[in-house]
Amino acid sequence: MGYHARQLQQALLQRFRIFTVERNIGDADIVRATVAVSTTTAELDRLVAALTVLSRETDA
Repeated sequence: MGYHARQLQQALLQRFRIFTVERNIGDADIVRATVAVSTTTAELDRLVAALTVLSRETDA
């Protein structure tokens, strides 16, 4: 079982201080992480690390 979009958005913000936005597109609830030209590779690495941690928790 995985996270619902709202749970994922909240976990990223509260646990990892990563701002994302929950959206509803049609029948799907999604989490959007917006990157820009000014986004550093270190910031992207933090996002990947956070998602890795969260995905491992749902695998247990």
